[in-house]
Amino acid sequence: MNFEQPQQKNSVEILGMQFKYDDDGMVKFGDVARGLLNQQCQYASEYVTGIGNSPTFADDLRISGDKTFYHNLKIHKDDIVTFVNRVQEYRKERGL
Repeated sequence: MNFEQPQQKNSVEILGMQFKYDDDGMVKFGDVARGLLNQQCQYASEYVTGIGNSPTFADDLRISGDKTFYHNLKIHKDDIVTFVNRVQEYRKERGL
């Protein structure tokens, strides 16, 4: 018997988490922040905007939305792993 749940249309598994994406392949940034960075969107978005003296790790990635309003941010599904790896490496280097 096969007990695997079928993957939903416009849904993808990334780093063990399931994410919904829109027709452009964009995922809500808040879902990524909470699911993979264990942070609220408000704080994780600092790695996109550079606000609060944080480095930016998304300049070359596909990010959409108004960067001054973190609730609207989205990241392309194919850029999530790159972004998460950059943030985790930064945290590791600083013992965070």
